[in-house]
Amino acid sequence: MSWAGFKKNVNRATTQVMMKTGHVEKTNDRDYEIEERRYRTMEAAANRLQKEAKGYLDSLRAMTASQMRIAETIDAFYGDAGAKDGVSRSYNRLWRS
Repeated sequence: MSWAGFKKNVNRATTQVMMKTGHVEKTNDRDYEIEERRYRTMEAAANRLQKEAKGYLDSLRAMTASQMRIAETIDAFYGDAGAKDGVSRSYNRLWRS
């Protein structure tokens, strides 16, 4: 066992004895508190990232739907005239694939 591990075990044993005798109400583990704080920070950042990614995906879906409507409008506008140069067909094919 390393020296740091030995010191940690002695501190924990002392705290447990003090808790059982009523001198201390709760344990104070600095390492745990630091790691818990890091975890809470990381969790908050992950939740923010998830919300932003969802917003980005929703924006992409809305943009794609708009582009499909544009393709359909071009197709309706040009009708058979667009068939000669293939403008509406090309635009439609681009966004449907």
